[in-house]
Amino acid sequence: MPGSTIPGQRRVRRAPQVAYDNPGTASDNMRTSDQLDMFNGAPDRYDWKLVGKKEIYVPYNSYRLQNPDVKYKDLLTPLHINPDHLRYELHRVWVVDATLRPNERHIYKRRTFYVDEDSWQILLVDNYDNRDQLWRVSEGHAMNFL
Repeated sequence: MPGSTIPGQRRVRRAPQVAYDNPGTASDNMRTSDQLDMFNGAPDRYDWKLVGKKEIYVPYNSYRLQNPDVKYKDLLTPLHINPDHLRYELHRVWVVDATLRPNERHIYKRRTFYVDEDSWQILLVDNYDNRDQLWRVSEGHAMNFL
């Protein structure tokens, strides 16, 4: 593992692992490293199951989030993004369940991914804790760039 030398200590310190459930960079422990872009990294800690297809409301064509006229103070509220700037559509998605394998460790015991049938982007993720309680929800506000 890469490290860095600290001159005053005359030793090499290990750099933190940037994978799995280690805290995401600059996230204040609100996101794990493997949550970057909805899911990132090795899939080896989970058993994956294709559940099927269904129609649900998902974040889609959220162009107002990219509007340069919208100021951060108008977009970010204390508990969530200002819903005036969000957009959701009824879409067909593939549902994929990821269940933590025996003898593996992760802060999310189970994750349910909702993958857009048209773009194959992960649009929503339900993250469950080790008590099987819904703990965190991730939204990927997709948009096309022409």
